[in-house]
Amino acid sequence: MQRDYHKKKYQIFISSTYSDLKEERKVVTEAILELGHMPYGMEVFPAANASQWEWIKQAIDESDYYIVIIGGKYGSIKPDTGLSYTESEYNYAIRKGIPSIAFIIDESVDLPKSKIETDSEKEEKLNKFKKHISETRLCKFYKSPQDLKANVYPSLLQLITNCPREGWVKANAIKYHDNIRQREEVPERDGKELAQGGDIYKITYHLFSIVPDDPDCVYTGTVCMSWDNIFYYIANMMYYHLDEDDIYIDSDQISHAIRELIIENEKEKLEKSGYKLDSSVFSVENSDIEMIIIQLEALNYICQKSNLSWDLTKQGRVKYLGMRAIKRQ
Repeated sequence: MQRDYHKKKYQIFISSTYSDLKEERKVVTEAILELGHMPYGMEVFPAANASQWEWIKQAIDESDYYIVIIGGKYGSIKPDTGLSYTESEYNYAIRKGIPSIAFIIDESVDLPKSKIETDSEKEEKLNKFKKHISETRLCKFYKSPQDLKANVYPSLLQLITNCPREGWVKANAIKYHDNIRQREEVPERDGKELAQGGDIYKITYHLFSIVPDDPDCVYTGTVCMSWDNIFYYIANMMYYHLDEDDIYIDSDQISHAIRELIIENEKEKLEKSGYKLDSSVFSVENSDIEMIIIQLEALNYICQKSNLSWDLTKQGRVKYLGMRAIKRQ
């Protein structure tokens, strides 16, 4: 059966200044289309007017991923914030939790004068913007449009794998998803009947090549883990929030934690078999991620706080602390 990974199509918002980065926008659009996804940017917006920002926000809201390209220009200023439209778009995407990646022109590139910011105030804002992104978020540096396009392939594949989103599927795939959900339905909560503790759950994972011409799966494997082991790894992430801006952990972060747990367990075996993790993208079946979340909620270890956001319950916190605390001799 063909995997859901190949069926999904994602809408990807492209943000940048326009006149100085037309070629860069063109090659990024080409890369997205060649990967089978849907680019979305200012080319489809109406002419600038009072409602333009509302169009932009709606487009970002509807997108699965966000790409920002930063060259030597800061761009036009949004009157109510004093920031450029590009920086405003970036800030909005981050607030909305859209998985993002930035591509910044390398400082070694000698840009023509027409592509360099001449306004000293805008230049200062541009430098602060670049510094903020490079210190807080995933970013890549490029030296030419061709270099940028080459970077988009592996970076976007990795972003999609590390931060899975709903995406779009063909109508004939909906039945497949419905069947998965029916198989994953959990009975009414009865702790004695639910798999837990040392009970084993088998997870399917895949390795994908990050080489642009060969994005196919290179290895599929399974790993068996106890529910206590799975819960401990996820609870450890929930208990220690790395980003102070995060109130709760979302399902994408849970998925990332599970991948890290599997990599930790399977790394030695895979490397002995000749597979190089640093040249592959690691993926876990979406159905397994969903099943793990459902099971931990059914056990009353985690609870949904908002749309796709999760936190430890009181019972989950007590269990986690009991697993971490030092026991009496």
